[in-house]
Parts: sequence; structure tokens; C-alpha cells
Amino acid sequence: MTKTTVESQSVDASSDRAILQVDALGVRFGAFQALTDLTMEIRPGEIVGVIGPNGAGKSTLVNALAGVVEAGTGSVVLGGCDLGQARPVRRARLGLVRTFQTAQLFGSLTVRANIALAARSGSGKALDAAIGHALKVLRIEHTLDATADRLSGGQRKLVELVRALACGPRVLLLDEPVAGVPMRDRAAVLDLMRHEVAERGASILLIEHDMEFVSSVCDRLYVMNAGALIAQGSWQEISTNPAVLEAYLGAVSTPSTDVGDQKKEPK
Repeated sequence: MTKTTVESQSVDASSDRAILQVDALGVRFGAFQALTDLTMEIRPGEIVGVIGPNGAGKSTLVNALAGVVEAGTGSVVLGGCDLGQARPVRRARLGLVRTFQTAQLFGSLTVRANIALAARSGSGKALDAAIGHALKVLRIEHTLDATADRLSGGQRKLVELVRALACGPRVLLLDEPVAGVPMRDRAAVLDLMRHEVAERGASILLIEHDMEFVSSVCDRLYVMNAGALIAQGSWQEISTNPAVLEAYLGAVSTPSTDVGDQKKEPK
């Protein structure tokens, strides 16, 4: 892949190459190696899941991709553009947008203002329509004039998702998007993710503990343990992979048990 620098070239989102390429990514916190030689790719229009036991390094991965955590080794390439040491704001402007495990909204601002802050200047009718669609699908239109600090935890997560979409992402990094969201609203999140891929051509990297949600939406999966990738493939492939079963359960289980039996990651 030909790489250009983030300072000199806008992102090329042509569909004949991976939109996000991660090569040999490593992150260290002092003596602790949080990510080791991690390589993955996301193609345009894909929903790719990252799963693994607690402490596997999944959120560190998102933080490194978003530029919140500095990688010591490796590279992150967005549409042929090597992001190098680009700061989080720069990455978001290029189309690499993330959400958080705990929603990060401006509590004193209204939902409408929170979303408006993220919307690109001169975004136009298409993005405005997409934002309106998202609000309607998630059934949070009635919260627009409420301040964010008056919302429930689940509502805050949904608003943060809409705010991320308001950035017009090429790649959306979702860190546990349905954590704290009532079961009745999770189908709406699923529908919205599929809509973003089908109608706007976005790609999604999903980290989520809910295995039922993951298996229902992801095209492919990467499995992490102890900061490294241990498997990749379809849900059917990884759910019977001995290395995956050992990472989740501590030992290779009987043929009648697989990752699909675990609705959430072990605590």
C-alpha cells in the first residue's frame, strides 16, 4: 500500500483497498506491554468486531487508533494516509471517529447543541437528513432540547452515537455502544449501524461485550487476549476456535460449548 502523510494528503476512500490498515501496532505503559504487534484491516462497508476477555486490550486499541494513546511501534493508515502522530481532532476530521465506553457529552449543553458541535461546517442536506434519521430510529428526538446531564445513561450513549455520526465518519470506532442501553433499544442501534453501512458507505469497528449483538451484526471478527490477536474470521469460525475458547473459559471446552453460549465476557 502506498502511504502519504496526514499533513499532505486527504483521505482516499476508494473501495479497492482497506479503508483502515493497522500494521504491527504496539503500545506500552511503562513496563506493561498493552498491545503487541497487532495487525488488522477494515474494508469499505464492513462491520468488523473486536472481542476478547476483560483486560485483553480492546479499549487500548480504540484509544491508539483514535490518537488518544501514542503507539510506540507500528502504523495506522486511513485510506492510504499514514496518520503518524496525528492528534485525535485531526483524525476525526479525516473521518476516523470514535465513541466511548462511558458517553462523553457536554452535560450543560442540550442534546441539539452537542450534536451541532460535531457536525461538519457546511455539511449540507444529506448529513442533516442522516442525523434526523438517526434520531428517529433511536427514538430520542424528544430529548433534543434537554441538557445532556438530565439524560439517563442509556440515552447518553445513544446521543453520543448520533454525535459521532454527525461528524460524517468514514470509519466509526464504537466502544461498547449498547452498554447501558435498554434491551428494547438495542435493535434500533443495530438497524442504525446497518443503515450507515448500506446508505453512507461507512465502515465500523465494533467493540462489544454482548455476544448476541456482535454475532448478529459483524461481517468478521478479530479476537484479542493479553494485548495480542489470537484469532480472526467469521462468527462461526471463531466461536469454535480452541484458542478463543481457552481465552474465554480458561480451558478448551467440550464440543457442546462455544463462545456463543457466553452472552457477556467473563468479569
